[in-house]
Parts: sequence; C-alpha cells; structure tokens
Amino acid sequence: MQQLLLSSIVGKRLISTLRDERRIPAWDYLRGFAIITVLAAHFGWFDWGGIGVDCFFVLSGYLVSGKAIEAYRQDFKMDWRAFWIKRLTKILPSYFFFIIIGYLLGQWLIIPIRKEAVFEFSEIWEYLLFLRNYAGPPARDAFEHTWSLCAEEHFYLLFGIGTFLLLQMRTRGEAWLWAFAWAWILAGLGFKCIGILWELGEWPSYTHNRLDAFGWGLLARLIFLRWRPTFSYWQRFLLILLSIVLLLIAVLYYPDYDPHALLRRAIVPFAIVVLMLGVKHITYIWGGLALRLLAYYSYNIYLWHYFWLIPISYYAGDTAWLKALYLILLTAVSAFLCTRFIEEPFLELRKKYLVAK
Repeated sequence: MQQLLLSSIVGKRLISTLRDERRIPAWDYLRGFAIITVLAAHFGWFDWGGIGVDCFFVLSGYLVSGKAIEAYRQDFKMDWRAFWIKRLTKILPSYFFFIIIGYLLGQWLIIPIRKEAVFEFSEIWEYLLFLRNYAGPPARDAFEHTWSLCAEEHFYLLFGIGTFLLLQMRTRGEAWLWAFAWAWILAGLGFKCIGILWELGEWPSYTHNRLDAFGWGLLARLIFLRWRPTFSYWQRFLLILLSIVLLLIAVLYYPDYDPHALLRRAIVPFAIVVLMLGVKHITYIWGGLALRLLAYYSYNIYLWHYFWLIPISYYAGDTAWLKALYLILLTAVSAFLCTRFIEEPFLELRKKYLVAK
C-alpha cells in the first residue's frame, strides 16, 4: 500500500530508474554532483569554475555514443528514428515548456523589477531554434543559462551527421572510432587555442568551444568498451585524487591571457574522464540516494533554478538563509512538477512508440 502511494506521488519511472540494474550509479553520483556545483555557482554560494556544465557535456558524449559504437561494431546500421526520438523527447518538452511558461511568468514576476532579464517576444526564435548561445547581447539573465541546451542540441546534430558518414564508410576496425573521438577533442581544443591567442570566437558558451568535452565523453565510452578497466582500491583512490588535483588547478588558476577561462575549460573535461575511471565501479556512497534523486531531476532543476533567482533575490532582500530556502523550495517544486507531468509522460509515450514499432 505504501509503495503504491509512493508510486502515485513520485511516479513509477523514478522508482524503476533507481532500481534498474543496468544503470550505473556512479554516473548518477556525478550528475548529482554536477547540478550541485551549478546551483552553488549561480546562487553565489561558491564557484567551482563551470565544472558542473562540463561534467554534463562529458556524460552526454558518453551516453549518446553507445548505440553508434554498437552499430559500427556490428552491421553499420543505425536506428536513426530511435536515435532522434530519444534525443528530442528528452530535451524538447521540458525546454519548450520552460521557455513559454517562463516568458509568461516573467511578465508578472521579473519585468517589473528587471525588465532586461526577460527576452522580448521578437527574440523567442533564438530559443526555439537553439541559437541563443550564438545570438549575442543583450543578455536575458532569466533564460541565459539555456545556452548549454543549445550546445547539447548542436552536438546531437553534429554527432548524428558525423556518425552517419562514419557508418557509410563501412570500414572494419576500431581505429576510425578512436579517430572520431579524437577529432571532437582536437577540434574543441583547437577552437579554444584560437580564442585564447587571437580572441576569435572566444566566448565559452559557443558550441565550438565545448566540442572537446563531448569528445572526451565519447573517448571514455571507447575506453570502457575496449578494456573494461577494473582497478584496485588504491588505484581508484589515486585516480580520484588526480582528478581532484586537476579540478583544483582548473578552478584556481586564472592566467591573465585567458580572460574567458578557456584553458580551464580544456582541463576540466579531461579531469572528469579521470574521475569516471576512478568511480565507475562504486555502487554505494554515503548520501548516494540524495545524489541519485538530484540526478533524476537535474534537467528540470537546471532549467528553472536561475529563473527563480531573480525575483527571490529582489523580494527576499539580504536575508541569506531566507533567500536560500525560497530558492531551493521553488526550484525543487518546479523541477518535480515539470519532471512528473511534462518529461515523464513524453518519455512514456516514447517508450510505447518505440516498442510498438
């Protein structure tokens, strides 16, 4: 009876996701850690230099590449219908809901106190077509964090095109897969170098400056499939320690010649992969359930958290604990409702459609 009541409140999908033995808990722990760092940075608690967003990008590269690698290894046939349906039904429903409802709520909650924080209706195409990260000023703070969703969609498109060309080659051997992964990494690092040296296309929200993060995720997938690395306790400890040292260097090192922190953003994705190697076989940590819950709701937490920051910062004033309480409460409620009644129904429809086909 209690389980039935719990399922009716939080939904069956959450429970089945947490119980899914095929799911790797360590990736949920990383995703939970990532959303915490994003919230902490945007809420002004502490800034870990954008580690969270790069972690999401690396995990996206890792997860999205699975079916493509499998198709290349087997018969060069990719189920493109399933690929695009899975990609679009995960991101689009909650994203479009946030853009539309956020715009309407912004007329009432934000425009009276900070008019420039909400986009004008004539600018909505930048968001609906996922072009905001290249659209330039003025910055619309309540929605500006959606740049990372634009980068994700651009990655899906470019990855789909690249995978299609790779499969058309029908070349046996995994050398081309490794070359494919390194092409992403080198492209991202190359664009970062151009941004640092000549200040061309240097803004960190531009997709071309984050390609290496997705590429590191693809490379991590290949490493795990090729060698299935297992490490002793001390080896895992050293890998985790190395990743922490790299992340600290990335966060604390601010060279004057790199005002947009592109060098930092070149180090962080590699550090995340090292961390993945160290934690992959960890199935339980203290507080792990909380991290997995955060991971499950992380997408909608990300969408709504910065929107609420603006009105709460104004109305809650300088009372830090009260502001933090309202931020956490409103973000949590928004994320739960959007996941439960927007994201999950579309994912269930996707599941039924793919099974039927």
